[in-house]
Amino acid sequence: MKSAKILTLMAFAFVVTFGCMRGGNFEEPTNYNLAINAFRDNDFPKAVTLFEAAMAEAPDDNRIIFPLAIAYGITGDKDREFALLQRTVEIDPEFEAGHYHIALAYAERGNTTQALENFRKVIELNPYNESAYFEIGKIYEIDSPRTSLTFFQRSAQLGSFAAAQKVQEIEYRLAEVLNGETV
Repeated sequence: MKSAKILTLMAFAFVVTFGCMRGGNFEEPTNYNLAINAFRDNDFPKAVTLFEAAMAEAPDDNRIIFPLAIAYGITGDKDREFALLQRTVEIDPEFEAGHYHIALAYAERGNTTQALENFRKVIELNPYNESAYFEIGKIYEIDSPRTSLTFFQRSAQLGSFAAAQKVQEIEYRLAEVLNGETV
């Protein structure tokens, strides 16, 4: 869960810094700037209010919708978070962070089929997203350790230390099974 929060903040920082959305000229609404500051200050209820006001000014801009969705999630409004995340990929079907967070939401809700579909979309958009490989590995870890090992190995190849640790754990467990020991 801690890694998901870190990834969320990293995705948010990327969106804010690089504006990774397609589109023409965007003049940042005042409410947007205030919302960003509230978000940075961890004042998420205030950020929600300000992002909502900014969204009224620019209703189809993922630079507003995405952090609003994340702020909803942080404040516990998972349904609004999910609805806005879905909207981000409706606006931009290639919005990697939107697909990634939708996948996390599906996984959290226990819908592994939809989670896997969205994580695979993330990998299709960015084959170097180590976090997506890691999350797929987590989904397969219980029922299919060999499959999960493949995804953890790819995540580790891309630089994930946590995945490298998982690779060692799973390889150890598989070796125990091959030697007839109980896991």
